[in-house]
Amino acid sequence: MRKMIRRDVDVLVIGSGAAGLLTAYYLINRNIRVSVVTKGYGATAMSSGCFDILGMLDNKFLESFREGFDRLPDSHPYRVISMNKLTTLLNLFQSALREANSILDLYMGEVTRNINVITLFGTIKPTALIQKSMKGSILLPDGKYLFLGFNNVFDYNPKLQARMLLSFARIMGFKNIRAFGERINLGINIPSIHFLPVLLRRKKIHDAFMNTLDNLMNKYSPDSILIPPVFDKIEYLKDIQDDFPLYEVPSASPYKAGLRLNRLLWRLVESSGVPIYHAEDLRAIVARREISKITIRKNEKETEIHANIFVLATGDLVGGGLKIVTKKSSLEKELIDSVFGLKIANLSKKTFRDDIFSNHNLSKFGFKINENLQPISESNEPMIDNLYVTGAIIGGYDINEEKSGLGIPLVTAFRLSNLLKKAEV
Repeated sequence: MRKMIRRDVDVLVIGSGAAGLLTAYYLINRNIRVSVVTKGYGATAMSSGCFDILGMLDNKFLESFREGFDRLPDSHPYRVISMNKLTTLLNLFQSALREANSILDLYMGEVTRNINVITLFGTIKPTALIQKSMKGSILLPDGKYLFLGFNNVFDYNPKLQARMLLSFARIMGFKNIRAFGERINLGINIPSIHFLPVLLRRKKIHDAFMNTLDNLMNKYSPDSILIPPVFDKIEYLKDIQDDFPLYEVPSASPYKAGLRLNRLLWRLVESSGVPIYHAEDLRAIVARREISKITIRKNEKETEIHANIFVLATGDLVGGGLKIVTKKSSLEKELIDSVFGLKIANLSKKTFRDDIFSNHNLSKFGFKINENLQPISESNEPMIDNLYVTGAIIGGYDINEEKSGLGIPLVTAFRLSNLLKKAEV
């Protein structure tokens, strides 16, 4: 007979991306018993690792999220949780970063001012906080940039990136930007840029790399030499930066900046004493508009976790928190959450578009919330009385259009922890 293990907590957080881990961290700091359950590692690991707060509206760059606050719809999570007060939202962001100040060991920048950074694609994006290893990716009005590639490595094209940067810079009015791309030969075949950190441990290759950087400095005199985030430990990159301006540029998966952030958050949560349960499968028991427990299964073992409050921080379609299902009776498509099966929206044909450059309504879908971060129905009633949500599973915004990716998890996690503390969970 399979033995059932029981655990009791005040709050169970479901999801281990930035939203879930930050929620757990803030809650444990308020002496609230909290655990995390996860099926994976969190979609934050696939991100650029930058904290985008609010960088764009109507295809125009914003100098700060404050500039765009009044133009956001009332359903936007920033406006909902701040009760439409900019000063409240500003205080939430600043307090959230002060409390999770270990994050700032990895980052530079400030939430109240956007900076324009060069991405791996040669495009320019506004963001608020970047990892310190990306300092040289900040766009300067008269900057000179060299994208670095390697012979026979086709993960990216440094010359194409340079041309893209020049095009974007001209569109934005930066006429004095200079950019170059160069492939170098280290005397060894590199199947992918991801092998570079391992290969540089060999003295011969390390010396060849340093000599090549010296030659490139003499040839181009760049302000920054730019590569993708491939270093697991940026201490090695820091050593190189003592001699040369070698910097990373923001890049999504499979590069390492997002993974670095997720690892930092995991260490932060685990060192605070929060148990993290890995599940192959989980089942929720819901009755009379309340969740009583969640049963998780891993390696043929089952654990029942009983809690007063449950927090969904499982992300959107990319993170697996949302999924599209087809009703057998009508063949209509619905968007539901992947844990409780709560219906979020009916999906019409207009939801899906073949044109990748069009606005995609699906990316804005997610739970509608009240100011307490509870998912609510169309009649504005909580769907489940003891269920709350943080992060990308919330709807009403588009992280790609707005450049507001990690800002939403940061501020909603902090806001929820304060609400649950006041409620004396």
